[in-house]
Amino acid sequence: MEFDINFSINISSFFDRKVNSKNYQSKAFAKNRRLNFLAKAGVGLNMFRTLRQELKTEQFINSYSYQWLSENDFQDAGKFHNEWHENVVEKTFVLGFITNYKVSKNVILDFSVTGRIGGNDKWDAKLSNKADMFMFYSLGTTINLGKN
Repeated sequence: MEFDINFSINISSFFDRKVNSKNYQSKAFAKNRRLNFLAKAGVGLNMFRTLRQELKTEQFINSYSYQWLSENDFQDAGKFHNEWHENVVEKTFVLGFITNYKVSKNVILDFSVTGRIGGNDKWDAKLSNKADMFMFYSLGTTINLGKN
């Protein structure tokens, strides 16, 4: 689960200045633009639990926010997770790129690529002392149901 705050910057507006410098009507162009490019940056808090096992045998390797149960020689390690309020909390840095295409007056297609960079090496439960990072790709649709 993640909570984050992001700031979006419309990169397409930089193209408007270029068009305006060539004596085009920039406002009309920007209003009717079908393709937009945005960049986003932000910070967040990621709350998670993770379990690392062998792929074929499912033998326990490491975990965070799971009970290890050493009293039975770790046979049940990774089987019982802690409560949500006991999970690992990770600060994240968010960087992303968004493209949207205006199909019609009421329908917009969105594609985004967002990278999240963590401050430690716990997301994958691998002990390599490097900061973890993951990428998220998203394709969606925005539909305006109201009057324009």
